[in-house]
Amino acid sequence: MTYEWNRRAQRKGVSAVMSARYPSYRCEQESQKYVNAVMDFIGNDINDKDVLEIGCGIGRLTKKLILKAKKLTCLDISQEMIDRNKAYLGALASKVDYFQEFAQDYSPNKTHQVIISSLVLIHNIDDDEFYKLVKKMSSCADEIFLFEHTDVACQVSPFTRIRSVTELESAFYEYEVTKRSEYKIFDDSISFLKLVRKCPNSCRNGILNEMDKEKNETVLNMDVSKDPLNRLYCQNILLN
Repeated sequence: MTYEWNRRAQRKGVSAVMSARYPSYRCEQESQKYVNAVMDFIGNDINDKDVLEIGCGIGRLTKKLILKAKKLTCLDISQEMIDRNKAYLGALASKVDYFQEFAQDYSPNKTHQVIISSLVLIHNIDDDEFYKLVKKMSSCADEIFLFEHTDVACQVSPFTRIRSVTELESAFYEYEVTKRSEYKIFDDSISFLKLVRKCPNSCRNGILNEMDKEKNETVLNMDVSKDPLNRLYCQNILLN
């Protein structure tokens, strides 16, 4: 896959990230319309936030995101795509943290607040890799913006796999869709989805802290000095 995207990075202009099925003379115009639609959908939801862009490509979205986000991290499997991204951003590229790797292998030292993923999941044909990516994304942020081709009746290439909105929602079961829209690139149906975790990490951490607190209070309220069974019981509570 890396070889394929490095090869595609050699194409001129936006054809590097647009389907070869599209008429080349209209790609630039349609690409700009798509980027504008994506940014309108995102709105102010990433303002002053820590954002992760998965599959940053040549920088079509990156150049817009960096003007809104407090911090932006970009992933792509192709170094050639990243090089084009940096060239397109110019001086703004110095404000972006770039990583050349599969998103499934990304290991951040902290979580992000928002993930932007545009036409990435479609390229994960294998179910195992798809669910690994979903799990990785779910571990990285409480909010996810997905922009995916979802018309399953139109499988466009042996190198892609289109999944329905229902399949995507099922995969991201920890999230609820709080905003949605539909968009057309030529004849391709693209679903715009904003996903928000049902129980944010801060909420989950609070629950775990309360559970730990209850464990400690149980231990403190038991007299373990005389009864060895109580001592064993308390040890078991603290270990679990």
